[in-house]
Amino acid sequence: MPTMPDLELILSELQTAANVINNVVAAMRKRFSTAAEPDTPAEVPSKIAPVAEQVTTEPTEITLEDVRAELSKLSRAGKTDKARELVLKYGANKLTEIDPSKYAAMLADAQVLTDGLS
Repeated sequence: MPTMPDLELILSELQTAANVINNVVAAMRKRFSTAAEPDTPAEVPSKIAPVAEQVTTEPTEITLEDVRAELSKLSRAGKTDKARELVLKYGANKLTEIDPSKYAAMLADAQVLTDGLS
């Protein structure tokens, strides 16, 4: 049975995934709701390309949810102690206490550890 911190990480990751899915659905509805239906399949890529360009050109900001999701991967792999060590390394007892300016560095550290799991 998962411990409370493990459960909190899992629930947070699920919430983040749900938010991402909702955002994608909303963007797709907005993008395609006012556009006329294409006459031929060849017209579809021209409508999709601008959306892809928008996604790749926007700067990405590392959020608490991004860091939490990566730490959750560690936790699910049985490395909760490593996730806890990272939180302590960045000067906090809880993930929510970490300074947002440190999210990018913490995420990078967590990704190094999760890449080693494969």
